[in-house]
Amino acid sequence: MQKQLAEEERQAQEAADRRAAIDLGSAIHDKIAQYFNLTGLPPGLSCKLRVNLLPSGDVVGVSIQESSGNDIFDSRAVTAVQKASPLPVPQDAGMFERLNLRDMTFVFKP
Repeated sequence: MQKQLAEEERQAQEAADRRAAIDLGSAIHDKIAQYFNLTGLPPGLSCKLRVNLLPSGDVVGVSIQESSGNDIFDSRAVTAVQKASPLPVPQDAGMFERLNLRDMTFVFKP
C-alpha cells in the first residue's frame, strides 16, 4: 500500500513539474523576447542557447550552442537573455533543481 502511495505521489510530482516546465518555458521566452531587437533581421531565424542561472533567476552565463547562421541575430539573442535577467523561476528550490534550470538549453525563436 505504501509503495503504491509513493508511486502515485511521484507521478503527481512529475506531472506538476511538466506543467511548471511548460509554463516557465513560455514565461522565459516572453521575457527574453521583450528585449530582443528584430529590426533589420530576416524572418524565421532561431538559435540554440545555453543559459546558466542561479536559483534567483539571475543569468550568470549565456552562450550560443547552435548558431542561426546570422551573427547579428545570435549576438542579439545573447544580449536579450542578459538584459532579461533575472528570468522567471519557481520559488521552490527543489523544483528549480528538478527542472534542471541551473544549466538549461533551449531554442530561441523571437
